[in-house]
Amino acid sequence: MPKLQDLTGKIFGRLTVIKRDGSNSKGRPTWLCSCSCGEIIVAKGESLRGGITKSCGCLRREAT
Repeated sequence: MPKLQDLTGKIFGRLTVIKRDGSNSKGRPTWLCSCSCGEIIVAKGESLRGGITKSCGCLRREAT
C-alpha cells in the first residue's frame, strides 16, 4: 500500500485542506476542507487530487 500523502494546507480549486478526517467505508482517506465561500466539507483525497471535487458545490450552483 502506498504511503499516505499529507494534503494539509494544499489548495484544490476552491478547497483548502484543513486536516485529515479519517477514512470512508472503503478505507480511503478523507479530508476536512474549507471552501472559499465559507462552507466546510469532507472530501476523498483521490477526488481532490484527481480534480473531481473542486468546491463544496457552490461552483456548480453558480454555473446554473
